[in-house]
Amino acid sequence: MSQFVHRGMGFFAESRYKYALKDFTTALKLSPDNHRAFYYRGLTHEIEQNYQDALEDFNSCIKINPYQFEPLYCRAQIYFRMGDCTNALSDCEQALKIDPASSKAIKLKRTIKTCIRSIK
Repeated sequence: MSQFVHRGMGFFAESRYKYALKDFTTALKLSPDNHRAFYYRGLTHEIEQNYQDALEDFNSCIKINPYQFEPLYCRAQIYFRMGDCTNALSDCEQALKIDPASSKAIKLKRTIKTCIRSIK
């Protein structure tokens, strides 16, 4: 099963997203609790702008292993892109609890807060 994740990562690096998705999906069929396969498939969906599918994969990844910075940060970005600032801020704050020094999460949190203030 890990060979599918590794090969999928190779396809992802080559921007061959269709093949990457296929390998990550195969890895998940063989090991439905593979949080890395969910994470990488979520990234692939995000790049392809399939935000709902990406969100579902990041949700699954976080459900399996809730203490990971990257899936929380990525899910925050997707919520923000979808206009859900409340969930975006919540995920960003959770990610910052894991990595308080993350400059990208700090920047995203500022952006989300600015957006929330401009709506009010």
